[in-house]
Amino acid sequence: MSERDALGVEIAAALGILGLLLVFLPLFVQAAVRAGGGRETQKERRARVLQASGVPVLIAMAAADATLGLVTLWGKQDLGAATG
Repeated sequence: MSERDALGVEIAAALGILGLLLVFLPLFVQAAVRAGGGRETQKERRARVLQASGVPVLIAMAAADATLGLVTLWGKQDLGAATG
């Protein structure tokens, strides 16, 4: 398997992760909104908000990985090590 093929597989995986995260993002946002209802303890509320805030962070990481991989694949930058 060449470097180009491996980079293509990695880009596809990053885009797949990004798609799944975007699909499940509303569920986590809904959980964070429910945490503000006041029926939970402060500890449970913080756990829900932390869980919900992790999803956008993962989306940003997957998007950055896919972008760096595509830029490398197009030959604009040599970022193969950064995307790996």
